Amino acid sequence: MSMILYVEDEPDIAELVERKLIRLGYTVRLARNGAEAFRVVGAESPALILLDIGLGLSGPDGWEIQRLIKANPATAAIPVVALTAQSPTDEDRNRALAAGFAGHLPKPIDTPALKAVLATFAPLRDAT
Repeated sequence: MSMILYVEDEPDIAELVERKLIRLGYTVRLARNGAEAFRVVGAESPALILLDIGLGLSGPDGWEIQRLIKANPATAAIPVVALTAQSPTDEDRNRALAAGFAGHLPKPIDTPALKAVLATFAPLRDAT
């Protein structure tokens, strides 16, 4: 089963998306900040990281977390998808892609768009 690291500081949003990912067949690890995210990445090597780029005031924001993940040769290959609470614009998407994110999803997360990201970066293996 593919493991997804979901980095989100808003508990209600984290719970909603975590349940959605579990229903879709994924194992999920939640991180509330950069320090937790780095611990999970180092210990478990997720198939995909869904990263809120507007994390709260404690620690680095999502842009910095992603930069540090990509700067580390041991974690650089892990795809990181930016999550934003802003309305989706081409500028937001282009900025995220230019910064090295593998993709961009606006919140609230649309299930079909999430499924497309998962199919691209963390496809589930058939049990057959």
